[in-house]
Amino acid sequence: MMTRGILFLGAILFLVRPAFSQNKLPSERELFDTLVARGIYAPEVAWQIAVWETGHLKSNLCVNYNNLFGLRRDKSSYAHFDHWTDCVDRFVSLWTTRHNRYIEAGHKGDAYDFLKWWGYCTGQSNHPRETEYVARLKSIRLPKK
Repeated sequence: MMTRGILFLGAILFLVRPAFSQNKLPSERELFDTLVARGIYAPEVAWQIAVWETGHLKSNLCVNYNNLFGLRRDKSSYAHFDHWTDCVDRFVSLWTTRHNRYIEAGHKGDAYDFLKWWGYCTGQSNHPRETEYVARLKSIRLPKK
């Protein structure tokens, strides 16, 4: 009897869970165009990060929680967004703030140098994996219109 009750409760919780995944996700091209429209620095690199982090916008985190960039809420959990554009807005804000700090510190490199300075893939600047990560990002090509 107890098992049936737990299964029933689980089914109810599944049905009433937040409907994050009911939003239509953008195509890769739509995401790129949105990044351009938001005026983000180096939209192609920001787009490459989204494609890499989500496996071409197909990851569970992307599909179910509208997190297109692997953004974290804290060190142990990922952020959830009501709509994919909320995630884009959060990423643009984070990216712009960090990029402004990069420029204010006197750096003049390209967007990939900015990622290395930020410590994007490892949390540590000049980590050997960062070179590999940047090479993988550069290999991701924007789909034609």
